[in-house]
Amino acid sequence: MSKPNPFDDPSGNPWGQSSATNVEGPRFGNAYDDSQNAWQPPPQGSASFVAQRMPSPSDYRAHMWSESNKTEETNNTWDQQPITSPAPVASQDAYQYAGTRLGTQLPDAGNAYSSLPSQTPSASPLPTAKPKPLTTEAQAALPPVWDDSRMNPSKLRLLLRFLQFLASVGHLGFAAGASPFSNHPVPLPNQACFYYLFAVAILSILWTAFHLGFFCYRRFFHGHKLRRPVMIGIDLLLAVMWGIGVIIEIAKFRCPPGGFDKWCDFYNVSIFWGMLAFVLYIAAVAWDIVGACVARQR
Repeated sequence: MSKPNPFDDPSGNPWGQSSATNVEGPRFGNAYDDSQNAWQPPPQGSASFVAQRMPSPSDYRAHMWSESNKTEETNNTWDQQPITSPAPVASQDAYQYAGTRLGTQLPDAGNAYSSLPSQTPSASPLPTAKPKPLTTEAQAALPPVWDDSRMNPSKLRLLLRFLQFLASVGHLGFAAGASPFSNHPVPLPNQACFYYLFAVAILSILWTAFHLGFFCYRRFFHGHKLRRPVMIGIDLLLAVMWGIGVIIEIAKFRCPPGGFDKWCDFYNVSIFWGMLAFVLYIAAVAWDIVGACVARQR
């Protein structure tokens, strides 16, 4: 008597269901079917037991696409509804701030690759250039061009300064040489005015000598004129000083010609030179005033 085929024994069938252990197989026969398959043998003890061949893992009698409807939908992470993201906010890029040209522009406002027109803020206008000065204004700002016929120092004024220098030297020379020539001391009862005119003559010599040197400077080095108010002030001061001293000597201290061993002759000649200096300084003051008025009218 032959042994039974182990493959016909349900206990020997690895895909069969044993009655000893109440262990259920997978939920679905093919992992997707909840009911028993046709190829699954009935449990032992049933009335009809038919020996079957070893079934294959798949049920070839079923259509290959029919198993797709046996799946059980489960809720997992991938089947969840998509979460709506919040609306984008303005970019906080470290290289984008309010000071740039696109700092205040929204991220979705468009760019060089989008069809939306991007409203770029207009650049700040450049500062307007200063208008060019007129030709007359430019010429006025430049130093004047030297003109020999107009800017050379006056020769008449040079002559006037030379005569003032000569008169001052003459007064000082004759007043100082009277006593040495006559071997006689100053016979005047009050000698203050006599020596006062000494000082005035020295100041006048210094002032006129300065003008003679300044004439040469302007003539050869094209120097500028002195300030007219300064010239008027100094000339007027010397004219007043000469006038006071000479008038006092003529009024109070008269000396006859040839007196005191010809001392009076030197004294009288010094008074003449002092009066000439006084007149010349009055002329210089008048010249300065007239020149200032003419220059103002121009």
